Amino acid sequence: MSALTREGVRALTSARSHSDRVRERTTTAAAAGIGVALLTAVAVLTVHDTVLTGVTTYYRDADGRQVVEVGRGPVGGLAPFLDQPGLRPGTAIAAVLLAAPFLALAVQALRTGGVLEQRRERQLSLAGAAPGDLRRLRAARTAAAFTRGGFWIAPAYLLLWLLLGVALPPGTRLLPRLQPELLVAWPALVLLLRWSGAALGASAPGTERTRGPLGAAVTAPSAPSRAHVAGLLALGLVLVAGGWWWLPLGIVPLAAGAALVLLAVRAATRRSALTGPRSRAGGGTAVSVLAAAQRRGGLAAATGTSAVLFVCGLSFGYTSAMAGSLLFPPRGGTEYDSERLTFYLSGAGLAAAVGAVAAAVALVSLLLGLTDHLAGTRRAVASTAALGVPVRTLVAVQARCLTSSAVPPVVAGTLIGGLPLGIGLLVTSSPGSLAPLLAALTAGLVVALACRSLARALSGRVRAASALENLRVP
Repeated sequence: MSALTREGVRALTSARSHSDRVRERTTTAAAAGIGVALLTAVAVLTVHDTVLTGVTTYYRDADGRQVVEVGRGPVGGLAPFLDQPGLRPGTAIAAVLLAAPFLALAVQALRTGGVLEQRRERQLSLAGAAPGDLRRLRAARTAAAFTRGGFWIAPAYLLLWLLLGVALPPGTRLLPRLQPELLVAWPALVLLLRWSGAALGASAPGTERTRGPLGAAVTAPSAPSRAHVAGLLALGLVLVAGGWWWLPLGIVPLAAGAALVLLAVRAATRRSALTGPRSRAGGGTAVSVLAAAQRRGGLAAATGTSAVLFVCGLSFGYTSAMAGSLLFPPRGGTEYDSERLTFYLSGAGLAAAVGAVAAAVALVSLLLGLTDHLAGTRRAVASTAALGVPVRTLVAVQARCLTSSAVPPVVAGTLIGGLPLGIGLLVTSSPGSLAPLLAALTAGLVVALACRSLARALSGRVRAASALENLRVP
């Protein structure tokens, strides 16, 4: 099987089970979300300023010559964040960042049906498949799903444009008119997604890297130390603070610091799942012990999604602190008129809305991970139920897994995101200093309620997985 034909690859990667179809559809949807976010960034950066605004600027250059600039703006009644050229790069960056939760969803979707997929790969290995053949199959399957998602970019963006660019009144529209550059960017994004999907699929852990001889599991994962987590977080925050202070020259340390902070969040989530006080027998109630064990089983999904939720929290914290400083300016601070106040508050609200969308996608990723975990551990769930654990307790375990992976990072991110502005407000005894605290409390409460609702939605799958006939599942 060292030389797979194209027809053979297509036959071996076709969907043959329910988990295969769920994986393909979710990966396709996630790839489409990534593409729409990137296409939105392209649309924002290619806005055409062709309409005269009636504003003329006179100034002298370095040689003393007078320069006259006639103001021009875009057509279409765009919101100020798109109408002003200086604010468009920031809006485009926000659109690019929105692709991150969809990427996390795609990574989680690729893990769906992992037990069945590993069984198939072991069978193919026994039939003579080399590790390179298995990687090629995974790359082909993921590339096909990402390509299908790429073809859905244009219809999805068109629908989004009708909702956010046509239905909204002039002056508040969030998407510009359709431009010729989008016709070039769309095929380019399809190719980019196809290559990215192939690379993601080829690098995904398969049977040859997750199993040893005779299917024995490889060494159990180790927990990062407290010093490792604290060092990454401290260095990341220092680089973020320094890069933010020296913008735009500090973009490199800012990006490096953000990456280190995300690594610190992943490491902290990993440590919490592996060595948390409730992960050992006797460290809590039955729900706590079972939830800790389940989190260790789904460690990879929890760490990536927690990092995304932490970034969402940073957005909530900074925007809430900004709103607090605008509504309750410190003594000696700038007080804005109603027009500028509305401008800044609407910008903060838009950033918070983007963070809320990203958090919702991250929660969907967590839900998908738990659903796949229940499908792959039916025998263990049925064994637990056979020992007398009721279904409602097993549902409570799912809720605890979701809240443990989602609430702490979003609350921590909100508090850290509000520090830069919140400390200044606190020093001047401004009531606005309470805004990040209220935002953290609100975000934690909303995410916790969402997790409980998602857990109740899983009750049917929990009941099916706890059926006694699953004791015979291999």
